[in-house]
Amino acid sequence: MKALLIAFLATAALGPAARAQSLPAVYLNAHDEETVPDSATHYRVVDRKKGEGGYAMRDYALNGTLLLRGTLTGLEPAVRNGLFTWYHPNGNKSAQVHYHNDEADGVYVSWYEDGKVSQRGEYADGMRTGKWLSVHRNGQKRSEGTYVSSRPHGEWRYYYDTGQLSAIERLENGRSTNLKFFNLEGELYAGVPRRRQAAEFPGGRQR
Repeated sequence: MKALLIAFLATAALGPAARAQSLPAVYLNAHDEETVPDSATHYRVVDRKKGEGGYAMRDYALNGTLLLRGTLTGLEPAVRNGLFTWYHPNGNKSAQVHYHNDEADGVYVSWYEDGKVSQRGEYADGMRTGKWLSVHRNGQKRSEGTYVSSRPHGEWRYYYDTGQLSAIERLENGRSTNLKFFNLEGELYAGVPRRRQAAEFPGGRQR
């Protein structure tokens, strides 16, 4: 029954004009590995682009909700090129970045469900690079720092949702060398320091 429902939704999502140009839907598990319909968590539809090279790709949840939209220039193996956009269940954008030869390349932005920016940074050849910024849901800065080859490097600053500085960290190629905490009054934290936890990236998974 589940397989029949997925097949119906996959067909309905295409529309009559696109259906003739579409390849068969591919069913995927939570790791984006091809699987049988009864074990799928989502499915992928690929359309041949008329009059131009490449394929339009869309991922859908099993209920037909759009999860991801992008362009492939090859199928075996799949090669991502152009703008890729992820979506929240409510239809708003979750994250967006360009790909070049299957590597993220350019500005990356992610959003909360309400459309407010949650994170912004840049990729080069699939690696996080340069300054990255994350933001609390209320719009206050959450963290800021620099990546070198996808590893946090140099000084990173973290903030409470009030905007007050909560910590300063020094890193060398992803390894923390110094970490200071501050209380809400801006004073250096005098208690027992907490164990460092990896920085969070709200509003979208790391890519």
